[in-house]
Amino acid sequence: MTYTNSKLTRPLNDSAFYSSLRRSDVFLCSYPKSGITWLGFLMAHVLKHDPADQLDLNTFSKFIPSICDAYVKRESLAQYADFLDPRFFRCQATFDTKLPRVIYMLRDPRDAMLSYWHYKRFLDSEFNISLADFLAGDHSPCEWNQHVEGWLLPQRHPRFFLVRYEALHENTAGVLKEVLKFAGIKCTDAKINAAVEASRFERMRAAEERGGVAGRVGEQYERFVRRGRIAS
Repeated sequence: MTYTNSKLTRPLNDSAFYSSLRRSDVFLCSYPKSGITWLGFLMAHVLKHDPADQLDLNTFSKFIPSICDAYVKRESLAQYADFLDPRFFRCQATFDTKLPRVIYMLRDPRDAMLSYWHYKRFLDSEFNISLADFLAGDHSPCEWNQHVEGWLLPQRHPRFFLVRYEALHENTAGVLKEVLKFAGIKCTDAKINAAVEASRFERMRAAEERGGVAGRVGEQYERFVRRGRIAS
């Protein structure tokens, strides 16, 4: 097979990746900067064992790791063999029926693309493309509408749950509860509310200031947790 969205042209041997999946695995997928870090941060606070454990934007990945590179290269997930079921992973996969269960984050493209432009500046000190040129050019793995339409039209993944960023913003506890139900995680309202409090944007920003975020080599004033607002 050929994975064109990553701009790879060589056929991939996908046997290592797909053979390492479990039926109970849950993938949090989205177009870049559409909210899966926030959702993953929320869920990590539910999954962590010690209530006193203070998570930051690096350590929460021990509960819900990002496997974008492993997915693109179709590498085995054997390093996560000791994770308890269900395992949770974050990636930006395009439509893929071989993924056992998928939670797909959908965000208003105006907000997603603005956030993505800031993120590129966060990652690369030499990224000096204007927002207008960024929107008009080819600077992303694939088009937003291609990524979204792949998951939503014309067919749906058989085990699929759609989360709208705006709904998560408006009713964080309620949406998180539905996400956990889909994933098969039983959780008290008290723990959900605690996760919501721990994952408010001001607290995530404080966690970023305290522990940093892996990958940052760009503009010093850019932040991974920027605003997180609707119609930003």
